[in-house]
Amino acid sequence: MNANGSRFHLVLTADDWGRWRAGGMPLADAWHASPPPEPPAPVDWRCGDLRLRSELFAFRLKRSDSPAMLDQRRGAGADRYGNVYWIGDDRRSIMVQSAGDGRVSRFWPVDAAPLRRLPGDFGPVEVAQAAPALLGGLAVSEDHYLIAGSIAPAGLLLFDLFGGGAPTVWRWPAAVPFVPWDMAPRPGGGVWVLDRANRRYWGIDRQLRVCPGGPEPAPDAAPEAQFQPEPPRGVRREPLPRFGAGFDLAWAASPLASGDPIAIEALPDGSVLILDRGEGRFSRIERYRAAQRLGEPVSFEVLAALIVDEERATFELHAHDFVLLPASGDVPPQLIVASSEGNQGFAFDVHLDQPQFSLRPEASYLPMRRFGGKGLLLRLGVAHYDFGEGWVPLLAQSRPRFAGRAEIDSADSGFDGGEPDCVWHRLVFDAALPAETGIEIWSRCANDRVALAVAPWRREPDPYPRNGGPELPWLRLPAARNGIAYGHWETLLQAARGRYLQLRLVLTGNSRATPRIRAVRAWYPRFSYLERYLPAVYREDAESASFLDRFLANIEAPLTEIEDRIVEVATLFDWRSAPPEALDWLASWYEVALDPAWEEWRRRLLLHHVLDVYAWRGTVHGLRMALSLALDACLDETAFAAPGQVPESRQRYRIVERYLTRSTPGVLWGEPLDPGSVPVQPAGRWTPAEFGAGLQARYRKFIEAGTGQPTPNARFELIAPTDTDAATQWARFATQQLGFVPEAGAEGQAWRHFLTDRYEGDVGELNIAHAGHYASFDEITVPAGQWQSERQARDWRDYLATAGDGRLLRARGLWQGFLKRRYQRAKPLNDAWRGDWHSLDELVPPERLPSDGAALSDWYQFETVVKKMDGLAHRFRVLIPSLLDADTTALARRLAVAKRVVELAKPAHTTFDVGYYWALLRVGEARLGLDTLVDRGARALQPPFTLGVQHVGEGYLAPRGDRPGGMRYPIEC
Repeated sequence: MNANGSRFHLVLTADDWGRWRAGGMPLADAWHASPPPEPPAPVDWRCGDLRLRSELFAFRLKRSDSPAMLDQRRGAGADRYGNVYWIGDDRRSIMVQSAGDGRVSRFWPVDAAPLRRLPGDFGPVEVAQAAPALLGGLAVSEDHYLIAGSIAPAGLLLFDLFGGGAPTVWRWPAAVPFVPWDMAPRPGGGVWVLDRANRRYWGIDRQLRVCPGGPEPAPDAAPEAQFQPEPPRGVRREPLPRFGAGFDLAWAASPLASGDPIAIEALPDGSVLILDRGEGRFSRIERYRAAQRLGEPVSFEVLAALIVDEERATFELHAHDFVLLPASGDVPPQLIVASSEGNQGFAFDVHLDQPQFSLRPEASYLPMRRFGGKGLLLRLGVAHYDFGEGWVPLLAQSRPRFAGRAEIDSADSGFDGGEPDCVWHRLVFDAALPAETGIEIWSRCANDRVALAVAPWRREPDPYPRNGGPELPWLRLPAARNGIAYGHWETLLQAARGRYLQLRLVLTGNSRATPRIRAVRAWYPRFSYLERYLPAVYREDAESASFLDRFLANIEAPLTEIEDRIVEVATLFDWRSAPPEALDWLASWYEVALDPAWEEWRRRLLLHHVLDVYAWRGTVHGLRMALSLALDACLDETAFAAPGQVPESRQRYRIVERYLTRSTPGVLWGEPLDPGSVPVQPAGRWTPAEFGAGLQARYRKFIEAGTGQPTPNARFELIAPTDTDAATQWARFATQQLGFVPEAGAEGQAWRHFLTDRYEGDVGELNIAHAGHYASFDEITVPAGQWQSERQARDWRDYLATAGDGRLLRARGLWQGFLKRRYQRAKPLNDAWRGDWHSLDELVPPERLPSDGAALSDWYQFETVVKKMDGLAHRFRVLIPSLLDADTTALARRLAVAKRVVELAKPAHTTFDVGYYWALLRVGEARLGLDTLVDRGARALQPPFTLGVQHVGEGYLAPRGDRPGGMRYPIEC
């Protein structure tokens, strides 16, 4: 209903159009009839459109052409890499066409190399070789076995395409007839084998064993010997035990009721399709599971509805071979049939959703040039046929053909306006009208259905395109497909007055193009400006009033559309209904900028959860939300679930906070530690339990080992030596013995600058004030807690009160916070350190090695634990899953996107890095369910090695030639 109260009848779906009639028959009955009626329905319903009936031109066999004969059929199949194998013309060899260079060569038998014997060796002069078997039927299973049927002698040849080598030969028991004709790979491994001569088929499973086919014969039964019911209840019988009977091939075959089965194809549910050549004008398809036929056979006569009118009566389709293309998404499986005339293929959609399967012909033009008759095969998802010595794709050519004219009527009951003398307003079409196509509109009205059937038809004006878009607010049409753009077309009904309205549409085309109608809306009743807003004098003359009413209707239409948009403005505020062009505007309400590269559904999902994204922004959960929005190909609501609902082992994006990966032991705050209770460090390192003298002894020994001379005066300090070589040795010793390199001296330098400024560079005045004996200001160090004078303590407090460098303040705050949590007050610290501090706020990190005892232990734990934890805090690493089989460029682009997303979503004071992780099983370090991916190794997930792009060890050598499995060769470092 629009703003003025007008409504519309909508014709949209296949069921709606199926109630319309053509030639007195409902379209739904004509579309689903098998065989189709004569003449067939003039319109089709495809891809959500009503269009003229598609037609197909069937090429007749010329006198100079030779038809394809069944004795030309050869078993053929393709492996997963595109290599094609087939039985040679001699029926005793197997040929192969390489996927790499397309060359054709003999695959089997392999020419034996001549024997080389030394003079004097005994042996036959020539080695006798057995004659190759007579072959019939060939297929490549999903697990990469090539299986060929042997007619004489009866059996199978099994080739391991991965392992290579000579074939394994199966000998079929002579008591069971076996004449292989055609084969098809089974889903999950193995093959189906069609025996045309004996009209049955066999199943070979993935373990290369014969599958049971028909029902197993019931075992013999005899009265149970030990316990029997009393008469007259009868005798209870039990099956006799069968020992050593083995597998009976007599019940392993599945018999067929077909007249002449010539091809077999497998379906995903374990059933098979059998092509029955038949004897009439059309071959047919049968479906079997084991020995049971499912439903009735379906004839190829359904294709006759697509043949042009002048050739439909004489059209025949005798099939030579067929191939089944698997389903893809919403597209059903498709059957490609090669005709026995050898110059054309035909396509059928196979519908298996009902117990009785059905075929729907497709108007695809599939020419076959110089078809050799060997058959059809499926290679890398595309049907191929033999051409010359090799195989070429069977591709559809873009040559559409349609009927020239179609006339359809709406249902006899008509559209109901709900009230007598209803004035029908207009028709609006959502359609595509290419050049040289058109739609004629006829209408008739009456106040009862009986009068409607005899009312005269009235021609309405041809529809014209609406430049302002649809009349419904915010209606969206699908994007253009195959160069065909949809639009909105409108016609104003001239004199349609009555409760019931019936329409007749005449669709016309030029045989190469067709109108495509997606929807029709019939609006009623007409909102009349003449009756509502103008005085009665304008309605006195009937003829002028009719003209004025229709003229004002043209003005009413755009005004009503504006009113409708105002009424339906709430549509713009909902993430589900807002038009695509309004999503950026809607996102601006939340101060969100949508990525232009995102799909529409991803944008809508973000708008739906934008408050959740804001609520968790800057957290680990928020980072995962942002990464999922930017990188996930299949995004759903679980990405926005509350933290904890998805286990950590199921998280795709791993946020590793660096402080959680520390290698040093933890510290219990507030518990004073004596030297003997220091956490255990790696073996060989110095600990405070050895006191300062032990550290100095280690340092002298280290220097002596490096210089080769005794150094009794060498002393380890917390400030690096000024000499470069000595500083290098000092840093190496600190790393080995302490596990860290001390960072001292900055605080002392600032303290010395403060005193220099205060005493104006007069060291003598400084010595008087501090009761010291300094020769220069460079000898001054930060106080260690023993004050020489009250003036020194006052200067130190004044120094701490001045604003210093940010780095100094941070280090000072860490040190003071550590001591406050441990000692709480100055007195316990003075007792432990033997100091004289007035407050814990007076302490700064030491510039010299502290004295033995608690002071040394506190300094050591501060350096090894507190500072390391602080260095790792606010740092994290983001690990994203790698893409399988992605090239280097795609991996780099994905990594760059992740970095940009994390930079926007992380807290401002943090730093991070982003990398890939490989979800795979590593011996000794696997977490099952978190790092596990069976059947692949780390190198197999890396990109192919490109010279000058990757470092050694970062890729693999790409395969050369046709290697089974696309084998990869890792670069060893």
